[in-house]
Amino acid sequence: MSTLSVLAYNVGTKVGDPSGTRWAQTISATPTWASNPVQMALNDAQDEFCLKTGIVRDVLDVPVFAGNNAVRFRDTQGNPPLGAILLFEDDRGVKLWKATEGKMRVLVGPTWKGTAGNPGLSDQPKYWVPGVDGNGRSWLYPCPNRTMTFKAYVAAKPRPMLESGALPFINNLPNLEAAQPQYHEAIVYGASERLQMQNQDGLNVGLAKEHRARFEEFATQAAADVLAMLGG
Repeated sequence: MSTLSVLAYNVGTKVGDPSGTRWAQTISATPTWASNPVQMALNDAQDEFCLKTGIVRDVLDVPVFAGNNAVRFRDTQGNPPLGAILLFEDDRGVKLWKATEGKMRVLVGPTWKGTAGNPGLSDQPKYWVPGVDGNGRSWLYPCPNRTMTFKAYVAAKPRPMLESGALPFINNLPNLEAAQPQYHEAIVYGASERLQMQNQDGLNVGLAKEHRARFEEFATQAAADVLAMLGG
């Protein structure tokens, strides 16, 4: 597994600066772009990778009320989650199928949400439709016939890497595999791109684009792995 100090050296190698002459590889508990550019770039790349893929996850309790087919996803502080909803399951642990308003119109009909004061078919919800009204609400179908607590697995930010021995992709929940070593190189590519884009000469920009493409390849694979593990 690659610690932060190893990742920082690997970034330096990627950008042709293994000794850290141009971009310092020093590690700090309170890093700044001026003093610790490689560490900052790695933490930024780690955040982006986790929010794109769900490698690090949080679980939200989602209250569902009988007769109310609207739900909102909120964390313990009442804020919307930072990352995407990876999996939404009911109180029995059964996955709800994600759909669009257009799909529900085809499956059920134009009044699938019911009408004001009459939410329509009442049963155990099987589908959820995110954000169709622009007010932060998602919708359930059928309308819940009892009050329950569902769970949403959401992509989350990892802990920042603040010491030389820190590992990436760590938070308070189990991950696919401890510290995700198969994806360590991804954030090296992501950090390299960030540093190279600081210099707008053609060579650096071209190499930065190549490193962005490799970062995205890793992210695509990681996202697929997470969905497969969650049963998506």
